[in-house]
Amino acid sequence: MTAAPRFTLRYAVHLGFRSFDRPLFARAARSAAPADQIAFAAEQGFAGVQDPWFSDREAAGQDAVAAALADTGLEAGTLVVGGRADLARPLWLPETADAAHRLDAALARALADAARSGATDLAVVHAARPDLPIDAQED
Repeated sequence: MTAAPRFTLRYAVHLGFRSFDRPLFARAARSAAPADQIAFAAEQGFAGVQDPWFSDREAAGQDAVAAALADTGLEAGTLVVGGRADLARPLWLPETADAAHRLDAALARALADAARSGATDLAVVHAARPDLPIDAQED
């Protein structure tokens, strides 16, 4: 019997950078479904999963990712706030004051959602918005 891999670094796999149906282990896992990808990652000894397009998933897809992470005990990383459509425009440079207020509100909601989900080690690129109020909590 082969022992499970033991990594000294806490590696995480992704659920697809190009699209939902092209995850890292598309051929090795049972299917491209997030739950199957996450189960496979856990079986291989990985520490976590990142889902670059989490916010583009429908609520049921987000729930499936969350349930699979809870079932396997893997950690979630890089749950991106924003979808593929956001990549074509610079979110950090709003063109109007109204757009800046909407961006601030969206960021505040995203940070609150992340905190409610138990996320830690959140990073915000503050230099792009020096006027954005940020509360920092240190361990």
